[in-house]
Amino acid sequence: MSDLITEDEFAIDLLARIGEPAIPIMKRKMRSNSQSVRFAAGDVLVKMIEYHPDALSNLTSAIDKQGIKTIADNYIFYIRLGQPGTEKIILKALRYNFSLTMGLDLLNCGSSIIEEGAAKIGRENGYTVNSSVGSHPGPRWGSGN
Repeated sequence: MSDLITEDEFAIDLLARIGEPAIPIMKRKMRSNSQSVRFAAGDVLVKMIEYHPDALSNLTSAIDKQGIKTIADNYIFYIRLGQPGTEKIILKALRYNFSLTMGLDLLNCGSSIIEEGAAKIGRENGYTVNSSVGSHPGPRWGSGN
C-alpha cells in the first residue's frame, strides 16, 4: 500500500488511518531519493494527525523541545504541516544539518520567511542561489492540511 502513495489519495488516507504502525515506513520514505515519494509520505503523516494525533507526538513535540535533529530528519512533515511560528526552528534545523536536498526543498516551499532564510544559509554553505519560477516543485508550506 505504501508504494501507492504518490498516485492515489485513497492510499494516503488509508495509511493515515492506520496510524502508528505506518509511521516508521513514512519516516523512511521522507528520506527517499524520489521527490514525489518524500512529499507524499509527509502528506500521510500530516493527515494522520486528523485520525491519530497522539501517534505523532514525538514529531509534533520536537518543535517545542527544539528537537533540531528530529526536525531536520522529518522536515517534509513540518513543511507540509505549515504551522505558523515554526519557521525559525525549521531554518535552525537546516543550518545545523545542511544538505543540498533539504536546502532546495526549503528554498521552494512557499513560505517567504523560510525561502529567504534558506537562501542565506545556502550562500553561507558556498552555493549560489538564483531565483526562478517553477524550477523546483518542492513541498508546499501547509499543503498537507
